[in-house]
Amino acid sequence: MAEGDKTYEKRAICKDDFIFEDELGAGAYSRVVLTTFRATGKKYATKIIQKSFVLREKKVKTVQMEKKVLNIMDHENIIKLFCTYQDKDNLYFALELAPGGEMFSYLSKYGPFTFEAAQFYTAEIVNGLEYMHGLGIIHRDLKPENIIFTKDMHAKITDFGTAKMRQSGTTPTSPEEDEVNSPKQSEQSRQTFCGTAEYVSPEVLTSKPVTEGADLWALGCMIYQFFTGKYPFKGESTYLMFQSIQKGEIDFPQHFPMAARDLVVRLLKLEPEDRLGMGPDGYKYLKSHSFFEGINFSTLSQITPPSIVPKDSFTDNVLSNSQEIENDRWSLFLLKNENVFYSRLIIKRRRLTAKRRQLIVTDRPRLLYIDPDTMALKGIIPWSAQLWVQKKSDRDFVVHTPNRKYVLESLDDGADGWINAIETLQKRDGYTK
Repeated sequence: MAEGDKTYEKRAICKDDFIFEDELGAGAYSRVVLTTFRATGKKYATKIIQKSFVLREKKVKTVQMEKKVLNIMDHENIIKLFCTYQDKDNLYFALELAPGGEMFSYLSKYGPFTFEAAQFYTAEIVNGLEYMHGLGIIHRDLKPENIIFTKDMHAKITDFGTAKMRQSGTTPTSPEEDEVNSPKQSEQSRQTFCGTAEYVSPEVLTSKPVTEGADLWALGCMIYQFFTGKYPFKGESTYLMFQSIQKGEIDFPQHFPMAARDLVVRLLKLEPEDRLGMGPDGYKYLKSHSFFEGINFSTLSQITPPSIVPKDSFTDNVLSNSQEIENDRWSLFLLKNENVFYSRLIIKRRRLTAKRRQLIVTDRPRLLYIDPDTMALKGIIPWSAQLWVQKKSDRDFVVHTPNRKYVLESLDDGADGWINAIETLQKRDGYTK
């Protein structure tokens, strides 16, 4: 530690040791803020968790587990925890800053990855999973949204808010029982659980213990998405999608690379113990799969990652790759023959609250906002000739309707992207401000 930092060895770090800057994102009970550690000038992504929510929702053990696993881990492909501290209202996790953004944003913007990019990033994720699983840690919510990039575009697994640990020689234990694992629930009522619907494994849906196999299943889903821009399992409703998952129904496009296809099939086995990567020497066999030909897993961090660039779609669909991805992702909320025109993460502010939402404008047109964590429709902004958009700053904008105004902050392309999207549809339909 440098001379100027030695004072921090003598006392606990606190909020005053940081400069708080821009908000990077927000969830149901937490938000992430860019912070600077005064002693070194180094920047961190600080997760701020409301104590009141943690106590009210009985999430104390969940937060303790997140802190525990982050403290245990130290790997180049897993986000690092710098420190934790608290005040009377909040808990603070100062995490390594990965300014490259979420992997999902690149899939949404550019569509499927090149083979080289898909191979490289799968290998980096496998390295992270091997280390994590070796410590008995199960992520339980692996998905492109929880893979973030460093400034040099190396991948890091993040968001351990639903992680659990396996005790040696036992089945995994968790802070709280998953709602989906309750025997009192019917098949049709299983709509909430730890994880994300598109990546949930069959054993979670059938109330079986969750093992490292759940993360390997999610990895298989992600590899499929890397090459197609789509989810491997679909349905007109969440329930029907779950039925497809339980049957293992996968439809591969004609030009899906054969080595990648074989790997996906081996990862998406219905029985967890049958998935490649499970069991003694499981990762040895996973890493030796033909899909990883030419990959040296020990030197990935020293290699410049392949560029993530647009790739032609496997189909002749007239929709762009990015629109296909968005239509698939938000299909539960779209009407028949309705397409996503523009969609980005935003912060929706009302009174003293700020909530992360997925704002979608469709070609119908409709304006919807959805909770991306629970996949629940939270509201519809009424579209009319009187609707207009006001820019407040590069990121902040207000959607005005006759009866209400919606105060929003764009987390991706800024306010101009939203103004352009909405005004384009208004001009198409002959609306004027």
